[in-house]
Amino acid sequence: MEHRIADRYDLTTLIARGGQSEVWWAIDRQEDRGVALKLLAEHLVDHPTQPARLLRETEILRRLRHPAIVTLLDAGVDGKRAWLVTEHLPGGSARAMVAHHGPMRPARAVAVVRQVASGLMAAHAEGVIHRDIKPSNVLFDGHGQPRLADFGCSLVADDPRLTTTDHVLGSLRYMAPEQRIDSHRVDVRADVYGLAATLLHLLTGRTQRDPFMWTRRPEVLAGIDGPLAAAIGTGLAYERDDRWPDIRSFAAALTLGTETARAAPAHT
Repeated sequence: MEHRIADRYDLTTLIARGGQSEVWWAIDRQEDRGVALKLLAEHLVDHPTQPARLLRETEILRRLRHPAIVTLLDAGVDGKRAWLVTEHLPGGSARAMVAHHGPMRPARAVAVVRQVASGLMAAHAEGVIHRDIKPSNVLFDGHGQPRLADFGCSLVADDPRLTTTDHVLGSLRYMAPEQRIDSHRVDVRADVYGLAATLLHLLTGRTQRDPFMWTRRPEVLAGIDGPLAAAIGTGLAYERDDRWPDIRSFAAALTLGTETARAAPAHT
């Protein structure tokens, strides 16, 4: 393939390759800066929905300008391959950070998740449900501030496009139970679940197979302080009616949980 896109972006290092796209570290020759470039996988250029999905992700990112959401810089189609460019975030992903440095301290993990929650609240206010919240989609800038990335699986309210051909979208270990059955019959509580599962990973360093099973497997939340564990457990409820009703409620519960844990007397 050509290593220059749109006669402007030089692809230098492959960051990630999935079934639908590739993400490259690239040099913007016009602005003389490093960027991240997401490029539709070559074998999908004639797919009935995937090119449109990447273009729709571009539309979503144009709408969602928020400090906790990755910033869209440019987008287009090169030949038949759709692409989008976002800011380069040198801090890497939350998943990589935990893999390299171990679980985060509770205060830091909650601070990260609360910042991501602020971005999600902005997305939900625009009728966008992310549907793929996970540690690898939480990226950090050079100052350690998190951004939510990859809106390629997002569901947009009142948008009938791309709703009939894909039934299950997202990452299974962070996916709400109802999303596993039908990705289109979800609401903001699916993102509550994904954010709770992400926080669990940041705190434990482990990816749980079915974190909603915590009521039968107490080891899932082992080692997490009671109030914080309760907030996460509610976020991971199997039935969405038993979860926090929205991201704001979950974020508030996390704040209360960490404050309660901080104020509790030390055990002797």
